[in-house]
Amino acid sequence: MFTLKALFDYIEGVPSKAPFVRLVDKEVEYIKKNIKWRQDYMKEWIYQYDYIEKGRAEGKFEATMELAKRFLALGNTVDDVARASDLPLDVVQSLVS
Repeated sequence: MFTLKALFDYIEGVPSKAPFVRLVDKEVEYIKKNIKWRQDYMKEWIYQYDYIEKGRAEGKFEATMELAKRFLALGNTVDDVARASDLPLDVVQSLVS
């Protein structure tokens, strides 16, 4: 008989005699030994990680640009904003226009 508790116990490392949990365990052991599946999984993981990192970099750049706009609006000089934000001078100058 399948119980959710037996599955959760299995996930926590507690062995189970429940047929469904034994089937899951058998598949887990098969996947652990399957080199092709592991390679495919790692490729997908790397792709996803790169995608997430790209999104973080884009978000950081957008936030920096927004802060630069705010500092310029407060009357800071283009040079000061460029130095403080590590943005290229021409990028900060483009925000003024």
